[in-house]
Amino acid sequence: MLVKICGLTTVDHVRAACEAGADAIGLVFAVGSVRQVTKEQAKTLLAAVSPGVLKVAVYKHYAAMDALEIADLGFDAVQAFTYEALLPDGAFALPATREDMVVRAPPGALRPEGFKGCLLVEGAQSGAGVTANWEDVQEIAEHVPVILAGGLTPENVAEAIATVRPVGVDVSSGVESTRGVKDPTLIRAFIGAVRATEGE
Repeated sequence: MLVKICGLTTVDHVRAACEAGADAIGLVFAVGSVRQVTKEQAKTLLAAVSPGVLKVAVYKHYAAMDALEIADLGFDAVQAFTYEALLPDGAFALPATREDMVVRAPPGALRPEGFKGCLLVEGAQSGAGVTANWEDVQEIAEHVPVILAGGLTPENVAEAIATVRPVGVDVSSGVESTRGVKDPTLIRAFIGAVRATEGE
């Protein structure tokens, strides 16, 4: 089960996520987000990521100016609802969708290995703790590898996994002590809850 901790904004929290066993971390560039980071902040945060942990740049709509901004930062993937620009060299797309289930991934984005080939499905509002309809997402997961996001917490992630059977889970607000501020204890609890489901 792949685990992505999204919306990290401090070096301490990046390290906490990596040390707890996260498979991926997400840095949010979406304008207006309480978790938005600048390019300079991203450089510092990325330097703290452990080897082998995937680094994901998160956008609502990925455009040409965004491509220029992150071209030299070393991201492994770009998560977005729409793509209007080329991805950085060596990076792949992690397309996201909500209730409309419309996938606007760029040609060639869906690939078979790892996070490549997955579709991230979340609730009605990004980063707001809004749970997706798990039964609906389960139907999607029967046809394409799904990373489930939206409203997940240490308390409900096991039930979500049992219902949807995703290949991965993504959490942001569910591991925060206050809006936009991650809590290392909650990060460890979330990852521990996910790991406890493996093999079931």
